[in-house]
Amino acid sequence: MRTIVQRCHPAMAVLVVTAAYTGLRWGELAGLRWNRVDLTRGVITIAPGDGALHEIGGHLRLGPPKTKASARTVHLPPFLTELLTTHRSDQNDHFHEHVFTGVEGGLLRRTNFRRRVWLPAVGGDPRRGWAPVLPGLHFHDLRHTHKTWLIEDGVPEVLQHKRLGHRMPGIRGTYSHVTHIMVDAMLDGLQRRWEQSVVTSTPEQGVTTYGGVDHTKIVCSQFAPTTAERPAGEDHRRAV
Repeated sequence: MRTIVQRCHPAMAVLVVTAAYTGLRWGELAGLRWNRVDLTRGVITIAPGDGALHEIGGHLRLGPPKTKASARTVHLPPFLTELLTTHRSDQNDHFHEHVFTGVEGGLLRRTNFRRRVWLPAVGGDPRRGWAPVLPGLHFHDLRHTHKTWLIEDGVPEVLQHKRLGHRMPGIRGTYSHVTHIMVDAMLDGLQRRWEQSVVTSTPEQGVTTYGGVDHTKIVCSQFAPTTAERPAGEDHRRAV
């Protein structure tokens, strides 16, 4: 992943790293405002009423995140708190309400980001001498990357669901609860992963999206079921 990050403008690099190490969705990142980021405590809050940016008919507006369970608190590993602190400092001359903005300071549009930043970074750009890294990788795959990392690090399932904004089904969801010990252990694992990637990566061979030498990529569906045959369940209803 480091190679992809190195090809991005510094502000967009922070966006990519934040996506990979928090599992936040695109809309949650694009709609994230500084008043929802507590750099002292190291947490991001996805609010139920305006926690995501939506593009409807070409117009951008803040609204509820994807599901009711998506309204949540997301804890940050120390390195990411530091990156976001530096990013905010870099914005001082042109302070923005939103954490991540476009080139002119406006709201981010997924299509512009994909065309200008993401595709050249992962698919390569001959004009800049960039070879392909992981062609076909979707930005949303970073969310699946995060899930995979949590599994590798032995993070309890209840915390995996909570962090990604999913409702844990059945009796397990009723009787399982997240503790500070779980959260601290998870953050320690993410911090170690970052530090190891810094030590082991080189400009020629960056750390892959899944770490180590594993170049496996998860291709996921971008659409939740919404048809009459496959109605959206409780976990796929918008937060209110």
